[in-house]
Parts: sequence; C-alpha cells; structure tokens
Amino acid sequence: MSYNRDNVTWQSANGTWNIGFWRFEYTGDGTDEDFDAEWDVEYSHDGFWFLSTGHATPEAAMDAYCQEEPNPGMTLLIPQDDPQAADDIARYEALAADFKAKHGSSAYCLNA
Repeated sequence: MSYNRDNVTWQSANGTWNIGFWRFEYTGDGTDEDFDAEWDVEYSHDGFWFLSTGHATPEAAMDAYCQEEPNPGMTLLIPQDDPQAADDIARYEALAADFKAKHGSSAYCLNA
C-alpha cells in the first residue's frame, strides 16, 4: 500500500543527492473506522525516519525509498547551487549525520 509522506531531497556539497522522510506520529485512533493511516499524521521536522544518501541523481534517491515503500508523493527538491538553500542544506546534513550516528552509517530505513 502506498502512503503520501513528507520528505526532502537535497544535494550535498560533493554533488550527491540524499533523501530524508520526516518522522511522524499518528494523530488518530487506529481502531476507529474513520482513521486514515495516510493522512492522520503529524510530522516532526527535527529528524528523519528514513534516510538514504550518496545518490547520483534525485531520481535515484527517490528510487531508494520506493524499493521499500511505493509512491510517497511529492518531494521538496533542493539543489546545492540555490543560494537561498545553504542554511536548509546545512540543517539537512546535520540531521542526516545525527541519524547515522544513532543508527549506524549503514542505516537505511528505520522507524525511529
């Protein structure tokens, strides 16, 4: 089953592409018949639950996710040559480093 999930794809200084899907919590009662696991979520933009780094293209980064979970919806694409994005890229790089420090450099997909 596919679920729309908020994420960001950014380019590192070395030219490779990375993708991170924001941590989230369900906001509804999973036993309620009106609960929707796709949309009854609240995102936390202080960390990722899925991270994949070092891809040649943004499409390859997205494909890494789609091997695990189909059709995540849109992504926010941030190239390194966007002068307005330097602070955001630095933040994403720090979040990626934190993810790897907590889960190991081979961490690929974690519900954390």
